[in-house]
Amino acid sequence: MISFKKIRKLDLEMLLNWRISPDVSRFMKTDIENNLLKQIEWYEKSVKIHQPPRHWIINFNDRPIGYISLEKYDELNQETSWGFYIGELDALNIGGVIPAYFYNYIFLKRNLKLIKVTGHAFSNHLKILRLHKYYGCEEVGIIKNAVKKNGINYDITKIEMTRDKWSLQKNRFGNLYAIFEE
Repeated sequence: MISFKKIRKLDLEMLLNWRISPDVSRFMKTDIENNLLKQIEWYEKSVKIHQPPRHWIINFNDRPIGYISLEKYDELNQETSWGFYIGELDALNIGGVIPAYFYNYIFLKRNLKLIKVTGHAFSNHLKILRLHKYYGCEEVGIIKNAVKKNGINYDITKIEMTRDKWSLQKNRFGNLYAIFEE
């Protein structure tokens, strides 16, 4: 069973370890320090202040396996951005279903007025781009040389899912609901 639990202070060390691991950080736009104090500061300034939450731990059978978040939540234009990663390597296959659970939650439960959800991925991360296409996301642009990591420039592919496009997926994925702790 998949569930999404609010991040608590006791989760911060686990999140930090996931985030700095090479398997996760290589696909992140920024690298962060292995610094628990900065992680606590991030939690206090960016996580704890939002109600309902915008950051969750992804759980599979009550075991934490990853992280998911909303960014740039724009109530005026009814759009937001999101991202997720799986931190436990033995649970990577679970990552393939996370978008369906997320879209059902965000469009059908959390915000019935939301029009669009955007995201981005490294353009060379073909596996994740194929995953998003599978669910009906559209690639809407490429930002050339958007990120420089270890002396290499990477392009970023922008993706989006609209409420209308997701409603067309109802027959395929409409049964994938999970609890997002609020």
